[in-house]
Amino acid sequence: MLSLVAASRPEWRREVALRLALALLPCAVVVLSLRAVLGTFPIAWLVPMAMTFGNALMVVSLARETLGRRSFPIFWALYGLAWTAVAWHGLHFHRAPRPAALFMNLEELFQVPMPGWDEVPWAVLIAVLGLGVLARHPSPRGRDLRFATVAAVALCAVLQAYAFLRYQTRDMLRFSEYRDLVRTHGLEGAVTLDGLEILRSASSGSVLGELRRDASENPARPLPLDPVGVDRMVVVQIESLDREALTADVAPVLTGIWRTATRGLVTVDRTSVSGSSSADFQLLTGLRARSGVPVYRLGWDGAGQTLPDHAAARGFRFHAYHGNDRNFWNRGPFFTALHATFHSAESMPGSEFSRWGRADGDLFRFAAARIREERQGVHFLITLSTHAPFDLVIPPGPLEHAPVKARYLASVHYADGALGRFLQELPREGTTLVAIYGDHPSGVFETAGAADEPPVPLMLGTLAPDGSLAPLSADGRPVQELPGTYELPALHRFLESCLDASAP
Repeated sequence: MLSLVAASRPEWRREVALRLALALLPCAVVVLSLRAVLGTFPIAWLVPMAMTFGNALMVVSLARETLGRRSFPIFWALYGLAWTAVAWHGLHFHRAPRPAALFMNLEELFQVPMPGWDEVPWAVLIAVLGLGVLARHPSPRGRDLRFATVAAVALCAVLQAYAFLRYQTRDMLRFSEYRDLVRTHGLEGAVTLDGLEILRSASSGSVLGELRRDASENPARPLPLDPVGVDRMVVVQIESLDREALTADVAPVLTGIWRTATRGLVTVDRTSVSGSSSADFQLLTGLRARSGVPVYRLGWDGAGQTLPDHAAARGFRFHAYHGNDRNFWNRGPFFTALHATFHSAESMPGSEFSRWGRADGDLFRFAAARIREERQGVHFLITLSTHAPFDLVIPPGPLEHAPVKARYLASVHYADGALGRFLQELPREGTTLVAIYGDHPSGVFETAGAADEPPVPLMLGTLAPDGSLAPLSADGRPVQELPGTYELPALHRFLESCLDASAP
């Protein structure tokens, strides 16, 4: 009997060591691809790494305990592929994937061009294969290993309970703060909690009511600018615009505007279920996009005054333009409910190369023609050509397999030229207020471990005869730079005040 026990110990130790090694794969993926989840090294790493390891050890231990020779390799292949997808998502989008958002936005995601095979995290796949070879033999049976499995489950349960009691998990779920949820509960815990929360999501009316209460109780800091009486407004929301991209070589037009107009920074406060639509939702409604479901899936109830309604009450028609199709992110039906005239790809002639939707050049030409036809109007343009994977307007050639940053800068350079031609085509009679901002950063300049997305540029000015933008004023004096960082609902309020100043 003693000899049998002694013989089983090396096998037991090898199995425990194998389980620990398998559980380290998700930890490595988080360190290499999801540094934004970890925060600042080293203290902030403790909780997310402990949760990642605890979750993975429980999953692997249960699989090793219950699955046989044929079933476990299948499990490990699927588990490894899932973490490879997490690594790919982290490297490209600098955030943890949100499966609930994936399933709620399948129609939109299937339309998005994806990067090529050369951007697959092959190192993770090789690690998965190597660990799979080590785990090809089934787990030995015995009371000691069952105790180890129970201990792994207990460790995970204790960590999850501590995180739920220690951190404001309910508020994270309520305000769709998925990044923090991943940090405090690990990816598996965040996916489970997020899915359960979405299943019990409240009705659209109650969600909108809560967003309105939030806006009322915590109003955005206003832009410190004097309202401008205008004949027309042109608002341009640029896809994935980084402050670092505003250089004379990459974006001479935007850089010139940044230097001469009123400039500032805005936080986009977006959620992973709403993506880019978070930004235009905030501009149109003045509400923060903190919803557990995509904001444009909410049925607009007609309560509260939107920017299109405010414009109509002051005698201005409201036009929105986007180079994608009408139903992408459900913009078309939602914009119609907001009483905006929506111009999508279906109504725009296409004359330039674009892998997805209409190129920005076609969008700007179409909008410029409409603006010249109508004196009093608010025109809201949502660009597309600088969307990831940043090769939408670059035909096959030298940049096709270039690094992500090079492709991004090339796409910004293209959009910048199209914007410059658009500004030159705008009518000069009367006063035209122009606002330009990014819907969110691209992610290519984000540093590892950044807790939040960096703010994006905001530029405001009145159109000058030469196509440049003159700065706005505060207390009668020109303002070159806005102090601090603002939210998009603040721009919404400022535009409303300009419409008020323009009313007859």
